[in-house]
Amino acid sequence: QRSFNTILPGTYFEGRMTMPLVRGTWPALWTIAADLTWPSIELDLFEGFFVNSALLADVGTTVHWKDLADGEHTMFAIKLAGLGIDVKLPHTWGCYWGADLVTFYCDDVPYFAVPASIFPIKPNYLKIDITLGGLVGEPQPGTLPAKMAMDWVKIWQ
Repeated sequence: QRSFNTILPGTYFEGRMTMPLVRGTWPALWTIAADLTWPSIELDLFEGFFVNSALLADVGTTVHWKDLADGEHTMFAIKLAGLGIDVKLPHTWGCYWGADLVTFYCDDVPYFAVPASIFPIKPNYLKIDITLGGLVGEPQPGTLPAKMAMDWVKIWQ
């Protein structure tokens, strides 16, 4: 996680990849606070939560944070299938953490934004992974191999 520059306001980052649709996996392109506290801030560009299926309806973009007023976990989320984004195809996924908005992009088209003022300004690490087990249940026969084809990742600060 320390291989990339940290993500802060004023940073744009993107990656071109194809997300796997495999039951029993939890693939994601996301950021987490560099101090690894949760839910201080997390930006999920895409996250597939494939417990009982591997459907496009199970893929979303989510922002998690600890509410500055009451300290509770809060989140905004959107399902990508409702936007017509087919994650079975390769896409360029991007996010710009601006002074006023955090804006998410698919193939250079903005599709989701949240106010930047809702969460603390903390350095974040970029994460790309496929989780097995845990909240998505135990992997079943046929879960592996699960592959996330990745062309590149770029960060501009």
